[in-house]
Amino acid sequence: MDKIIKYAIEKHYRAGNKYGEHEYDYHLNMVYIEGKHYFKEMNIPSNECLVYSKAIWCHDILTDTGVSREELRKVIGGEAEDIVWCVSGFGNNRKERNKNEINKTKNNRKAVFVKLCDRLANVKKSKHTNKNLFEMYKKEHTQFKKILYIKGEYDLMWENLSDLFKY
Repeated sequence: MDKIIKYAIEKHYRAGNKYGEHEYDYHLNMVYIEGKHYFKEMNIPSNECLVYSKAIWCHDILTDTGVSREELRKVIGGEAEDIVWCVSGFGNNRKERNKNEINKTKNNRKAVFVKLCDRLANVKKSKHTNKNLFEMYKKEHTQFKKILYIKGEYDLMWENLSDLFKY
């Protein structure tokens, strides 16, 4: 796992990616912390945690660094790369990227977990540091949940995300 973490951090660093005033590994670590929390809360088996962890650390690589799916697959394996592909949105604007991403993610339930970890981390951070970004996530939430939510799957994560939007 250390090799994959180093790979992800290096690719974002070389691409010049930042997360606000932080290096991009700050965001990747925030998303991983969300994942670790829910691994325990939801009793996810360790072999699945490894796949999720690989995908979490690499979740923005395809969209933000120019790494190809083929290269990523060689580094993290097919199942984790499939998850990353699903949570990678492509298009000319945010609406197109979100539509592309959600249409792929809804068909891969492990990708939903990774997307929820990412969204939880982003909403928690933006709630305290970027009101406009927070409001954007809040506005997107109803449609995001309508498409991706399945009762009985990741309910705690959905509940916690919804709670973040309450004042």
